[in-house]
Amino acid sequence: MQLFLRRLRTAWLSLLVIAAAASAQAQQYPSKPVTIIADSAAGSDYIKIRNNARFTARDIRLLEVHEGWVHLGTTLNGLNQPVCTFLSKGPPSSTITQEGLAVITEIFAFASHPARVRRLTNRIEGVAMAETGANFLEVYRYFLAEGYNSRESYHHTTRIFRGSLPEGCGPFTKDLCYSKGFVLIYNYIRLAVSRGLMRRVPLLFCGKTTLSDIKILAQLVDEGLVTPPRFVPPQFADLHALCAWMSYANFLNRLSIKRIEDDYAGLF
Repeated sequence: MQLFLRRLRTAWLSLLVIAAAASAQAQQYPSKPVTIIADSAAGSDYIKIRNNARFTARDIRLLEVHEGWVHLGTTLNGLNQPVCTFLSKGPPSSTITQEGLAVITEIFAFASHPARVRRLTNRIEGVAMAETGANFLEVYRYFLAEGYNSRESYHHTTRIFRGSLPEGCGPFTKDLCYSKGFVLIYNYIRLAVSRGLMRRVPLLFCGKTTLSDIKILAQLVDEGLVTPPRFVPPQFADLHALCAWMSYANFLNRLSIKRIEDDYAGLF
């Protein structure tokens, strides 16, 4: 696992150098540009990068975790299955679980940041606006009002209207999956801790799984038809540490924020 992570990080750190070299030689060695709406997307054993995407060092770290550790890792784990190799292919029904896994891993790995969380929540608001009849221009102006520049606002709005029309046909709602998936998986882990079933949690990385299949996956592992995942993010590989973290989280969730505010009033 450590070797896999080192190789993945080396690949990401080399990305900027490779991109610069490719740009300089583009006319001498022409190639078909990568045309995707998102900044990046995981393939079967590679990560695609949009040809005009820009990344900070923090962005690269986040994409390493999101696209590499989770999306690419689950694909490779699916391909490594001796029988159920179909787990390497992600049906639409797996999107919520897979994106939720990616977001929660970002957070557990300290790869996420406030601007990332704000971006995810703003996209949810943009989808809600389009669902209630807002057109492309109105959603674009919403992102401008939220402080994004014109390029970022156009990109966010394009995500919401991809496959649709600028007006009257509704949004593409995938951006709801990130936060919904995070909430569903976080709550499942909370319950798994309280019920002594933490060992089931890493099975979500066996391939392109869905949360509703977790009991069946556990049975198939017991029967030898599914093998446990080979590539698991460190935060999910160490179940002792994850269980301790979630135990405290479960306790803290029961505390009254009003009482805490009263007790700490003199500190602010």
